[in-house]
Amino acid sequence: MCEERRLAELEFESGNYVLAAKFASYALAKNPDCFVSWDLLGHASLKTGWLGEGVDAFEQAALRKPLSTESRIELAIAYGALGRDELSSDLLMILAVSGECSLSASLRIAFGLDLIGQPKLAVEICRIAGRSAPDSAEIQHQMAAYLLKSGQPANLAETLLWSAVRLEPANINYRISLASLLSRLGRQREAIECVRDACSDQLGSVCCLCCLKRLANLFFDGGELELAKQCAAQAASLQDA
Repeated sequence: MCEERRLAELEFESGNYVLAAKFASYALAKNPDCFVSWDLLGHASLKTGWLGEGVDAFEQAALRKPLSTESRIELAIAYGALGRDELSSDLLMILAVSGECSLSASLRIAFGLDLIGQPKLAVEICRIAGRSAPDSAEIQHQMAAYLLKSGQPANLAETLLWSAVRLEPANINYRISLASLLSRLGRQREAIECVRDACSDQLGSVCCLCCLKRLANLFFDGGELELAKQCAAQAASLQDA
């Protein structure tokens, strides 16, 4: 293994994707036929938002060796992000029915389908994945979101979100999703009860600005002023970061 490729892999593992892409490019300057360097360049480029470069790198890698399932999924999602929706959908569905996908891969496929405006297909992917992992809270959490986007009755999504919370009661993100839905349904007190204790203990782990603003409004409207202030402060700290 050349030094540049080794450095690219180390930087990628550390989350330094710009440097990873740079070192992968250096490695390819030495060995233009290196599948691993092309594949790594594809992943690093997509992580930095360089969609065109990422697609080009994956396509170059595929000319040299079949891509892994993970890389094929990321390439298909990138096609969708570039507006090539039909190609993205076709590739994702081929992978979905291949029987080769792990739970995390199936959830990623569902995400990609939702990204191109196919939440109904995303629901089906989650349903298929759920058959092999009926106790997966994350499947139920994501399926609930896709059900709402596809116009299905809110009570179906609510049932899934309650189930996700029961499976992983310490996961504040599931509670926030449930509270948001309950609030939309006009059930403010239930929404507050769902997240009050979790926010007292885990608010610092919430890194979604929109979620924090919704929580602040929910607590303020419900008279929970101290929690509303804490949510607003956490949102402000994220904006300043």
